[in-house]
Amino acid sequence: MTDSSRNQVLRLAAIVFMAMVNLTMVSPILPEFVKDRFGGSDVSIGIFTSAEMIAYIIFAPIWGIISDRTGKRVPYVIMGLGASSILFILMPSIDNYWVLVGVRFVQGAFTVAAWSLAMTMALDWAGAENRGRTMGVLGAGMMMGMALGAPIGGIMGERWMIAGPFYIAFVVFIAAFVLALLFLKEPTSRRVKVKATTPLREEKDLWIPSAYGFVERFTAGFFITLFPVFLDETFDFEAGMRGMYLGIFFLPFALLQYPFGRLTDKWGPLPFILLGSAMYGVIMILITHLQPVPIAVAMVLLGALAAAMLPASLVLVGALSRPETYGRAMGIFNALGSVGFAAGLMLSAVFAEIWNYNIAYLVGGMSVIVVVVFTTGPLLKLFRGRPAAA
Repeated sequence: MTDSSRNQVLRLAAIVFMAMVNLTMVSPILPEFVKDRFGGSDVSIGIFTSAEMIAYIIFAPIWGIISDRTGKRVPYVIMGLGASSILFILMPSIDNYWVLVGVRFVQGAFTVAAWSLAMTMALDWAGAENRGRTMGVLGAGMMMGMALGAPIGGIMGERWMIAGPFYIAFVVFIAAFVLALLFLKEPTSRRVKVKATTPLREEKDLWIPSAYGFVERFTAGFFITLFPVFLDETFDFEAGMRGMYLGIFFLPFALLQYPFGRLTDKWGPLPFILLGSAMYGVIMILITHLQPVPIAVAMVLLGALAAAMLPASLVLVGALSRPETYGRAMGIFNALGSVGFAAGLMLSAVFAEIWNYNIAYLVGGMSVIVVVVFTTGPLLKLFRGRPAAA
């Protein structure tokens, strides 16, 4: 990878980081910003949160297809960042709940253009032999942003004002907008307009990385929504301790993606996507049967395994699609990932309510193992005889 390509990838990772910081920054203050402000209930918070996620699901593939067919990505990234900044600063002044939900949906539609196409551009810039480390850098930016956004938003909302995280999100998006406007370049391969002409049926194997993207984020929803409640009700952990347990999952998840990405370039994605996912599913099934110290060890292992899985699944997106359709492929991957995340957030609590924590985490872990079982044969067939970097 040339210095120019490396610099572009680092800038794209910074943009993804800033977008993900803003994704979680407003979460801690939603009870006050939505529920108390409009006299609503927990359902009103869920609707507000879901509006952005639904926009991700709908528009991630749409922006990908548009960027493929126009042969451009940078204008849509810049537009997404600029529009998102404006919509974030407008939200605190909106005094009608359903208008707020509508603005949240539109904001999600623009925000996903920025971060999904930034991920696509990283795939454009990476050669086949550098996909793993490139996706590791992007994945690290994504997870570090998600991990840092919530505590920053909580502190700002508590010490400044409830609307503070929205104003900070505006500033962060403006910074990302300026970065993209001044420094982002179209990948060399796309400076001559290339229109996507490959029918989706010719890239039918994209269901494989998309299935992993779905279950990865589906199980993440379990840990974000249900795991703190499990720790509280089972061990009477206070908020600080619950946060620490989540932190020791997210920290290795973020920090180990680049090293695992380099190993993916060397050994190929299959060991990490198949063995890593199988181990992840087994540990998830067992975690609610453990005591606090083994749970802490298990959370570190889960974070490390997740760090091995994500770059490998993103490498598969590139390996199983064509350069002229990377936007569509990444859009489908991110859309199904968003479906998985939304489903995990909602269904994990439902499973625990209907059954118990053990059964809920059994369902979550088995979802990963089922995907491994159904994809092992097709993956071995697809990659038989290929060199690792392919």
